[in-house]
Amino acid sequence: MKSLVLALLAWSCAARAQVAVEAPRAQVAVDALTPAAGAAATAALPAPSIPLALPPPASAVSFVPSAAPTTAHAAAVLAAPGPAAPDLKGLEAVTRALIARYLPELYRPIAVRYGYEESNLGPGGGHTFTPESGHEITLTPAEPDPDGLVLSAIGPPGETRVQPKIEQIVTSVHEFAHALFDDAIGRRDAARPRDSSYDAMTEGFAVQCERLVLRGMLRDAAELGLSERDAADARRLLDARLRWLKSEDNAYAEGTPIWHELHERGGAAAMAAFLASLRAERMTAVMRADPIYQLSLGSPQTAGAYLGEGNPRLRSDLESAAAAAAGRELSPDARAAGARALEAAGPRGREWLARRALLREVDVGDGLRVVPAFLRRAPDASEALFRLAALSPALAGRAAEILSWAASAPDGMRRVFEEPGPGRRFMSIVAAAESLPWTAEAKRVWDAAVMRWIAAK
Repeated sequence: MKSLVLALLAWSCAARAQVAVEAPRAQVAVDALTPAAGAAATAALPAPSIPLALPPPASAVSFVPSAAPTTAHAAAVLAAPGPAAPDLKGLEAVTRALIARYLPELYRPIAVRYGYEESNLGPGGGHTFTPESGHEITLTPAEPDPDGLVLSAIGPPGETRVQPKIEQIVTSVHEFAHALFDDAIGRRDAARPRDSSYDAMTEGFAVQCERLVLRGMLRDAAELGLSERDAADARRLLDARLRWLKSEDNAYAEGTPIWHELHERGGAAAMAAFLASLRAERMTAVMRADPIYQLSLGSPQTAGAYLGEGNPRLRSDLESAAAAAAGRELSPDARAAGARALEAAGPRGREWLARRALLREVDVGDGLRVVPAFLRRAPDASEALFRLAALSPALAGRAAEILSWAASAPDGMRRVFEEPGPGRRFMSIVAAAESLPWTAEAKRVWDAAVMRWIAAK
């Protein structure tokens, strides 16, 4: 069967010359894998989330001086009756007080300027940093409806209405967390590359801080002077964020699981220790499409080693894996080091990499699936995946399971190959698949699916 498949490939290539393929629209949601690939195939990628799509309000940016986080001022802001949001000084005071109360290991009394800004993106907020101006947080309030509620920028678009007071407090906490992140990792430059690992780490950190503060507010609602309506809004935002984390695939979703796991293991102190190990220069240099970065997302240990100053030996092992992924010749010692890195990444890291490489589409709703821009602009990660699979039987086995699923699932082959015809991705995956550890039946199904794919074109 192997020779037949290869002969068909050769015939197809000769018939069509060389077709350049640009990764098109298409991908299966990660939780759409069926039991045909085994129980592990149905495990969704670790919980994702949307950006706190917090755009800015009407007026040119006007900033106020940094406020002192006095307990009395913050308490007055929280306990103020009615749905109205506090002024900027009150908003900053309550933001600092809440983070200092619920995340004392992470809070720093850094200088931050607050302001209002117009935005055509709608209500929300944002954080910026420049060496000259430092940290700036801008808010864009929404117009309340007749009930005094605004449509929240947190969670699925258009779903959640809350009081301006709670919306802006939570928005401010999220944006202030970005400033804390930048300060802790030593950010010095205003610009950073689009689609860098920096994006995922800072958004995941901000989302986790926001969620922990919301939980604290709900736990201490009476002590903080929150009304029943305030507490209900806080719960709505917490639930809305979680729905996003379970349904989205973006930088926010990608970064949040690491911070969640850190907190589950050791609270805010573990988050602070991990944060201190990260380095701005490293995160701006490592792109989200980097296959070893995707592999490292399996645990805080591997992510910390790859993005900062974590375990030096693990970092060295990951660098050996990166050399293997790039197709460089490795010494026996370097191959062993790369294999250790793949083992250290664990099932979750290997799973994340395998799905990014083989099932890289993202469900954007309304039945539409697209290849994310950060993957479309990068080299095809499937080639790196198969090079790494040569060092890891576990990764090779997982790749075979995913392709086995694709061979028998409706539209599964399109979701792997993306475009019809003998393009580079098709040729690369089919050739590399010959070395995977198939069962006899799975290989038969795969070969038949490949021949059907060729014949259909």
